[in-house]
Amino acid sequence: MDTMTWATIALWIIAAFFLVLTLVLLFVGIPVALDVKRTLRRVQGTIDEVRVKADPILFKAQEVASDIQEMTATAKREAERVGASIENVSGRVDDFAALMEVVQEQVEKPLLRSVAALATARKTISKFF
Repeated sequence: MDTMTWATIALWIIAAFFLVLTLVLLFVGIPVALDVKRTLRRVQGTIDEVRVKADPILFKAQEVASDIQEMTATAKREAERVGASIENVSGRVDDFAALMEVVQEQVEKPLLRSVAALATARKTISKFF
């Protein structure tokens, strides 16, 4: 056989191979592509449903986060106010304690003298009666 015959046989084999590939593509590839397209549509529909259902949840979550931030800021302010009030009360208690010490010193000596004088007067009166 000459080379022309071999070339023709090779050409027919190549043509048959491409024909088989084309048939496979038509009978297998196109249905698979259509199935993938249907699946993508379903997935897109599911994603849209999830988005529709998730949007209110995300909105509420943002509102809750905002409320929590406001509550945290308010708690910080109140904690600072309570701390300042405690410092103020502590200072007043210290001032009151110092005042009580002064009052005690001022009252204690005359009171002791008065008690001593009363005790002396009692002894003196008890000697007579």
